[in-house]
Amino acid sequence: MTFTNYKTKGNIIFKYFMILPFSIFTVISVGEEYRGIEWMGVPINIQYVIFAILVFALLVIFTKAIRGIKIDKITTALIARDAAVLLSFINYESTIIEFIYSGYFSMVFGSVVYIVAINSYREGIEKFIHKVFIVMFIAVAFQVVITLVVSIAEGVSSSTLKTRMVIPLGASNSIAMGLSMLGIYVLLQIKNGSVRKILTVAAVVIISLTLSSGAMISLVIVITLYYFDKVRNNYLKVVLVISAILLGIIMIAMPTERSEIMRDDENLFESYRYTTGQLRARQYYMASHGRFDIYRIYLMKVVDKPIVGHGYYKHVSKMGINAHNFIISELYTGGIATCGILIYILVTIFRTLRRYIGKDNVIRGVYYSCIYLVVHSFIEPGLLGYQKGFLFWIIVAIGMGRIRHLLVSSTKNDVEPTHQVESGSRASIPVEP
Repeated sequence: MTFTNYKTKGNIIFKYFMILPFSIFTVISVGEEYRGIEWMGVPINIQYVIFAILVFALLVIFTKAIRGIKIDKITTALIARDAAVLLSFINYESTIIEFIYSGYFSMVFGSVVYIVAINSYREGIEKFIHKVFIVMFIAVAFQVVITLVVSIAEGVSSSTLKTRMVIPLGASNSIAMGLSMLGIYVLLQIKNGSVRKILTVAAVVIISLTLSSGAMISLVIVITLYYFDKVRNNYLKVVLVISAILLGIIMIAMPTERSEIMRDDENLFESYRYTTGQLRARQYYMASHGRFDIYRIYLMKVVDKPIVGHGYYKHVSKMGINAHNFIISELYTGGIATCGILIYILVTIFRTLRRYIGKDNVIRGVYYSCIYLVVHSFIEPGLLGYQKGFLFWIIVAIGMGRIRHLLVSSTKNDVEPTHQVESGSRASIPVEP
């Protein structure tokens, strides 16, 4: 595509020195306990070694192919966002090391991942990624089941069971977020309807074992949107839209992990009963279990420095807890300058994917898996982290690369793009003017 003489080698490096290392890195536990080996008496952290290989592969591909890289709208916007957040140094009150470590690295990392992935795309690579993601899902799901079984065998109470779920992709909510995104991407590319339904039920059961109510509600919202795209009855569409809105409100009103209002022995049912009671009494602050208060505190800080933001800090040391909302987090970090660019990027991505959603199963899987991550990131910081960010930008690049390939391969046809979800054909698509 755009790698000229380097595209074949770049594609190989992309698959085997970028996708595979990060996949291994992801399924290795990232808990605080030491995970490594000793070589000649020197402790070696396997996670850091694999991550170093990943970063090295990124740099190799990027530098070797820099002259052949095609700059699209998303690439331009990502570079602009990376530059715009540096303006927050006007208000920054800590060291450049903390700035980079606390978030700027993740931002630049995601941008480079997208640029490398979109320019490394060659037809067939989506099959490789599909297989890798299946293995990742199974590996993480296996650890979820083992952790749950061991915790129950040890007599862990149901009220503290969720806190034991700290394995590959982070804690409970983060694990569920990664599993759900991988699951949606993989399942929507299965052509056999019966097999897809059976595996979907199995995946939902596995995800529910993470005890993440946010993930389950986000999944229901995405499923609702999926069927909204399929039905033609306008009345049913209204019902689906209202259902998605109500689920979104419930999701935002869910308790946070560090809520001071929740008792240590309070279970999920009691939490929701308390929340709905406070909502009926119009006690909205109390109903939020802290989440609305987190938003209020962050937004007050945003108002203080709205244009270029505060910069990247360790949220635990600066604010006590993360923003639990990627838009508010972006506003706090880079102000209107970076948040506006991020919104533009997301709108561009989803508008482009939606135009061709009915033409290819890969594009369909990309569209709904990315919607899921964005929806869940309204209550968790998933989209802005480097692990979920890596998955997001890889998947987006695969979708955009697939569209680019379909456009190039159908220059002589005159078939309009469509967003009809029920069409599963791989019909050709014309080149846009």
